[in-house]
Amino acid sequence: MLKFGIVGVLLLALHPVHVSISSLEYDEKGSSFMLFLKVYADDLENDCRLMTANPDLVLYKNDAGPDKNTIQNYINGKIIVEINDVALTGDIQSIDYDEEEVRINARYKVKGKIKNVRIMNKVMTDLFSDQVNLFILRIGDWEEGVKFTPENKEFIIKR
Repeated sequence: MLKFGIVGVLLLALHPVHVSISSLEYDEKGSSFMLFLKVYADDLENDCRLMTANPDLVLYKNDAGPDKNTIQNYINGKIIVEINDVALTGDIQSIDYDEEEVRINARYKVKGKIKNVRIMNKVMTDLFSDQVNLFILRIGDWEEGVKFTPENKEFIIKR
């Protein structure tokens, strides 16, 4: 019985964590939402390979830096932001990466007063069945935390 418990603990310790952290914050002065996304570098590269159907895709080229176009397409395909029933396109502002993590900042321009918000977060949900995407939406003083999973990819608020 003790051997089974030790083996179980070791298997859990060796199991990789499938999680992303992101936030979307409204910048009233700039009439835009700012997205921050943090993911594991190897998982992002594997999900981009899956999304593009290119098993040889390399996101991080030594001298050239990250493949901004592929990451831009990934963000816009995996994090869908709709304001007042209009889908917005994110524009990458920065990409910081190392061997383990990638941190992405993107801007979504907004026109008019915000009446409703719909977020779909599908980051790595096609890659991992146990994926968890922790997300914070902030508009002024209002803030809501959401846990997205492969089964729960959508969040809607009406103001």
